[in-house]
Amino acid sequence: MERGFWVDAPKLKDLKDFYDEKLLNLQKEIEKNLGKRLRPNSNKELGELLFGLLDLPPLRKTRKYLDSVSISVLGRLLELYGTSHPFLGAPVKFRRIQPLGSFLLEEQKAIDLQLSMNLANWD
Repeated sequence: MERGFWVDAPKLKDLKDFYDEKLLNLQKEIEKNLGKRLRPNSNKELGELLFGLLDLPPLRKTRKYLDSVSISVLGRLLELYGTSHPFLGAPVKFRRIQPLGSFLLEEQKAIDLQLSMNLANWD
């Protein structure tokens, strides 16, 4: 008897497309508010923006003594300074959604690979 689980591949693709669209809209919102291009998944660029341009105080350092932009730090900055810096909401949302979008992309690739292997074995 085979073991495994059933995956609704079309639904998975729909979810991936949904989160891709959400990430794209958040990136556009960030760039519109900033007036320049920013890669929100770049720790360096986000750190320069938050602790340089916006002059927010760093809450924690990384092992390399850089100012941390982890999701917990971003969430705390949003709590403390969200009203005075409304820009903070979009990068925090982006950082929370982005891992899910990456996970869905990898799962979709794995399903496509499995399907192609199964179809090749039917010949």
